[in-house]
Amino acid sequence: MEKITRPPGNREYIKHGRPFFISLCVVFTFVLSCMSCARHAEPAEHPEYFTPLLDRAWEMADSGMIMQAFAFLDSAYSHTAFVPGKYDRYRKYNFKAHYLIGIFRDYDVALVYVDSMLLMLEGKADIHTDDYLSTHMQKGFIFFNQNRYAEAYLYYYKGKMLAIEYNSQCQYAALTASLGRVTYRQGKYQDAIPFFREAFVQGSYCDTTEFLTTVHLRQEQLSNIGLCYEQLGLPDSAVWYYEYTLDFITQHEPRFPGAYRSIAMARGVIYGNLGSIYFKKGDYEKARYFLQQAIQINEQSGYDNYDALLNSIKLADLYLTTGRYTIAAQTMQQVRTALDSISFDEAELRWRMLAWRYYDILGDTKQAYRAHLHYTGFKDSFDAERRELPGMNYKVIFDNLSQQYQIGILQKDNRLKALYLVLTVLFSVMAVVVFFLIRKNYLQSKHNVVKLTALNRRITGQNMYLQQTLDALEHSQQEHTRIMKTVAHDLRNPVAAMVGIADLLLQESLNTPGQKEMIEMIKTSGMNAFQVMEDLLHDSDNLPVEVIALDELIDYSVELMRFRAAEKNQQLIVNLRSGYIRANRQKIWRVLNNLIVNAIKFTPQSKTITIGMETREEKILVTVRDEGIGIPDEVKAGIFEAVASARRTGTSGESSFGMGLAIAKQIIETYEGRIWFETEVGQGTVFYIEWPAASVPVQQS
Repeated sequence: MEKITRPPGNREYIKHGRPFFISLCVVFTFVLSCMSCARHAEPAEHPEYFTPLLDRAWEMADSGMIMQAFAFLDSAYSHTAFVPGKYDRYRKYNFKAHYLIGIFRDYDVALVYVDSMLLMLEGKADIHTDDYLSTHMQKGFIFFNQNRYAEAYLYYYKGKMLAIEYNSQCQYAALTASLGRVTYRQGKYQDAIPFFREAFVQGSYCDTTEFLTTVHLRQEQLSNIGLCYEQLGLPDSAVWYYEYTLDFITQHEPRFPGAYRSIAMARGVIYGNLGSIYFKKGDYEKARYFLQQAIQINEQSGYDNYDALLNSIKLADLYLTTGRYTIAAQTMQQVRTALDSISFDEAELRWRMLAWRYYDILGDTKQAYRAHLHYTGFKDSFDAERRELPGMNYKVIFDNLSQQYQIGILQKDNRLKALYLVLTVLFSVMAVVVFFLIRKNYLQSKHNVVKLTALNRRITGQNMYLQQTLDALEHSQQEHTRIMKTVAHDLRNPVAAMVGIADLLLQESLNTPGQKEMIEMIKTSGMNAFQVMEDLLHDSDNLPVEVIALDELIDYSVELMRFRAAEKNQQLIVNLRSGYIRANRQKIWRVLNNLIVNAIKFTPQSKTITIGMETREEKILVTVRDEGIGIPDEVKAGIFEAVASARRTGTSGESSFGMGLAIAKQIIETYEGRIWFETEVGQGTVFYIEWPAASVPVQQS
């Protein structure tokens, strides 16, 4: 939920301006309530959940497992924590309808799904326009294949009007193609060609990323033009269009590797058409080749088995024509076995006619007569179902549907005008209310302006006072810096003398090894202190950077602190690994020294302090772990800041200035590192430092 924050300003102004805002909210809430009171809550859509399921189902169906895909979707939709929204269910129904129409040709069951799809999209045509239009087209296609031509035309026409209304070129192209198919079914092949050509051209305006619109539907129109020329007795033109269709498919195939199955089925249909045309031309060898290719593709499970049956009948006819009666009989028997398990009227009619011809060629008069009776009886029934089509006056149908459509538009306009009138009255009342609220708010604002002017004068005075305070602080900071440099300058000579004396003592031969080591440490500490003073006296931002053996520097720092730890009977444990960083040696020594001193300071007597180092993914991690008093919550926030709240007394009364960790953090971040800690009161603290690892320096020979 968004948090509404109050803008800065006069509290009095905000308090008096609140009624205006509240009043507007009340008015708009009332309007929205009136406009949405009739709506009922619908389950939300869950595309992020159901889209992967549907993608998986399409993949299964494309691989031939269509029924398994149906079962998978039914199970997935039933066993889910999400309630499918209307569009989620639409996509499931569309998946099933696609295969029921295109593969199984079970139009009765498909019609149930399509009706449900229209119900799911009710009131959502503006959101899912293409789906809404294509569903109308699907329903028209089902009616057409059920020989319910008037109803088919009704839905085709509805689709056309909707396509014009929503400016959908793709759906308009699909409707044009549907009209071409009806014209072809009427036997008006010359009139059908312009429909198919127009549909092919209109398809070029569709989404070029979708296989269905870019390749499948457009190649279908080219193939249909070839069929028209074949029926008109123009075989050369038909062959040209079939070959053009194959070239068109090949041209676009690389763009859609996932549609290999649909592309293969389309090729199978074209091969079958080429086989038919070469059969008619008398080129039996080419005809046999293309028919066998078509059958080999579409007889596979999940492919267009109906097309494979038709081509098998054509191939049997070819064998019969060329005198190969045995293989013709075998092919016919295979088709007969398939037709006994499915209902395919067109294939059944062709098979019966071929059986009649087969027995007639063999001279089996009795069987030929019986086959002839079977053929003519089935043909009468077949033709009876199509009597409606040739005599239909489509112009009258279109005119009637157009009039109904215009009446519907007028009724819709009247309802909209009534709604606009109600809204106009409502908004007029709102305008009057808003006018009075604005006038009241304006009068109140004039009163508030006087108060705001006085408040601004007071704020201006406070700003001037703050500026003076900042100037004084800046002067104080400059004076503090001057004093620091003076102190550092005065300490240089004593520290330099200490280093010189240590150097003289080292030259004496009377020193024992232990004494010599102690004097060496005094000299090194003095030189480090001298370098710190130099940093204070000069610009410390441009100090030399070198590759440092961090493990050696840590070991040296620990050795310096062992005597201090021994005063509290503490033990320093070191776990180091070789590692290098790029930094200024003196700066890093100050950081390590500060962390070890703090660990000793805040750790009780006889405890252990562990200093470790390890390499992690091109990073070097240093840890300083103590068993001390820990850091309380009230101090944690300012532990890396130079504030008084960070000062604490050590376990043996050691004093603290509260600045060491602030300086250490600044130095660490200068060399692209970071510092943090983990602590538990009474149990101890672990400080972590992490730097980028540097390459091992090359030894000069």
